Order: sequence, then structure tokens, then C-alpha cells
Amino acid sequence: MVTDAPALIHEPRWRIAQVRLTVFLADLVDVPGGAIFERFFGFSPEIETKRKAELHSEFSSLKGTLQYTVQVTGPRVQIDVTETIEAYSAPSETPQSSEIELFDNAVAEAVPWLLEQLPSINRVAVGYIRLLPTESRETGYRVLSKLLPAVNLDPSESSDFMFRINRPRSLDFGERSVKINRLCTWSCLLVSVTVNGLGVATTLPPRLSARLESDINTVPEFDFQTLNLQEKLAVFSCIFAFSRELPTTGDIQ
Repeated sequence: MVTDAPALIHEPRWRIAQVRLTVFLADLVDVPGGAIFERFFGFSPEIETKRKAELHSEFSSLKGTLQYTVQVTGPRVQIDVTETIEAYSAPSETPQSSEIELFDNAVAEAVPWLLEQLPSINRVAVGYIRLLPTESRETGYRVLSKLLPAVNLDPSESSDFMFRINRPRSLDFGERSVKINRLCTWSCLLVSVTVNGLGVATTLPPRLSARLESDINTVPEFDFQTLNLQEKLAVFSCIFAFSRELPTTGDIQ
């Protein structure tokens, strides 16, 4: 089960800005997007949009500074919760949203139900975007330098840094092996926020953040359908574990 994955550790204090779960189907089927939304988020969507010509439907709600969305486009289903831009106006010492952590846990609980609803899933992916507010570019680069031992990063003499790498791993199930892509992008960026209220736009001071975007997924050439239920759950468990370890372990092979 995914719930066996290590708990989220924030040392230093990374803030989760987005969590997304994406599954790809072998066939075009009638996907119960509304039911998926309610099962994962625990409430009904406020907005439903359907474009039949494009085989696209979207279910969404905005609560506080979090945007909840389920998108179905052809054989692709994406479930995600994302912090809106207003969330970045919070002080850097503000802890990450408890709601987004709850969604992170809810995904684990809902995976068996999703596998039952969509038996033709043939590929899965889990993505995170994490931000770590920093006082300066140098501070952000020092944090990244500790997490990226293979990179020679000079905090005082470097700029415009972005490091992207895939570190695949294999999971063995008897005589079969499942290859997992571990794609990560590390960077340090300046976030400028404009908040609109009562017809007045206010631009907040820019804030620097280290940024980690991860996309952990089964490779396209492997058919996820060939696994039994326990093996599928084990794959999900490992994918979430790989995702959650990155803020503390950094770039490891």
C-alpha cells in the first residue's frame, strides 16, 4: 500500500505547491470524473466543463488558496491540487498548507478504488512541485548545492541555475521488472506576485525560492495492466516513496 511510504520530512522546510496523480488508459472509456473528484477530495466540484469534440472534461473547485482539479482528456486522467498564486504572498516561515498534506495522504487511500474504477490503466505518474523560500540567491544555491552532490555550484558566482536529470530505477517482481523514471528539475527562481482585490491590483515584493519539480512515472513501454493488484499497489507505494524522499536525500542514483 502507498500508506507504507515514508512520511513527509521537511528539513529544510520545503513547501508543497502542487501534487498531481496522472494515469493513462489503454482504451477510451467513460471516465467518472465527478466521482473521482469526490472520492479524492471529499466534496463535489463547483465547476464542470465538457468539450466533447476534444474528448475533454474538467471538474474543479477553489477553496481558500488551493485549486482542486480532475481533468480527463482522451485516455489521460489527471488529479491534482495546486496552491494558487495568492499563497506565495504568505511569509516564508508560514508552514505548508495542511490541506495539501491531507490530499497527499488521501491519494494513497484512494488508489485501490481508482484501480477498481479504471482497470485499463497502463501507465501511472506522480508529480510534485515544492518551493523553499530563501533570503537570497546565494542562500538558495547553498541549499541546492547540498542536495546536488554531482553538481559544482558556486553560490556566490553562479546565476540562472537549473538542473534537470532522470535517475531511473527498476522494481523487480519475480522474473519481471518495472522501470521507473525519476525525473527531477532543480532551480532557484524569483516569484513576483500580483493580488487583485476590489478592482485594485497590488504587486507584492518579489520572493526568492528554491524549486524542485519531480515527475516519477512508469516508462511508456511497460504495460501497467500486466501487474496484479498487489503489484500495482507496490508500484504506487514506491513511486510515492521516491517522490517524498527527494527534498531530504537530493539527487541520488
